[in-house]
Amino acid sequence: MRAILLVLLICLIPTASHAGILVGPTLNPANGHTYLVLDLATWDDAQAEAVSLGGNLVTIDDAAENQWIIDTFAGIPGIPFVQLRPIDVLTFWIGLNDIAQEGQFEWVSGEPITYTNWAPGEPNNLVIGNEDWGMIYAAPGPTWSTGQWNDSVNEAHLAKAAIVEITNAPVPEPASHLVFSSLVLSVLAIRRRKKDS
Repeated sequence: MRAILLVLLICLIPTASHAGILVGPTLNPANGHTYLVLDLATWDDAQAEAVSLGGNLVTIDDAAENQWIIDTFAGIPGIPFVQLRPIDVLTFWIGLNDIAQEGQFEWVSGEPITYTNWAPGEPNNLVIGNEDWGMIYAAPGPTWSTGQWNDSVNEAHLAKAAIVEITNAPVPEPASHLVFSSLVLSVLAIRRRKKDS
């Protein structure tokens, strides 16, 4: 009986979550996809975390999704800014890149590009020919509007928050609940056998 109580107690301990998640999960009712905001990271690290969560960095299919992202995530307090002198800029990584072939942007999800919202003069590959990763501005600046995109470098000193999109996100049941339910059913089955004998 002590062993059963010990197992029950262990099952009730909360399971660890991904430390890099700042916001979410948040459901977009228009497409049924689930979105998360990750803490500051390089594009590569953010994409790796997105994959570990069952998704990718966001693929923006149309102006409505672009606006939903801004409306949903741009005004949330606590999302860190990137310092671009002389201003602080709220930006998010998105899943757009031209890593494979310069100038040929593609979504990391493999979906076709059906919509773009580049800021004026972008993409421009400005920094030594190495701006291969897409980002979205979540606040206006001197040459861009909120919701417009830019190509950026993938360096730790310019780490950004990132938006993850999970397209087929079943609602996961916490493992502790599954184990607890199985254990309770086992105990009931054992009691029933003892009662029947």
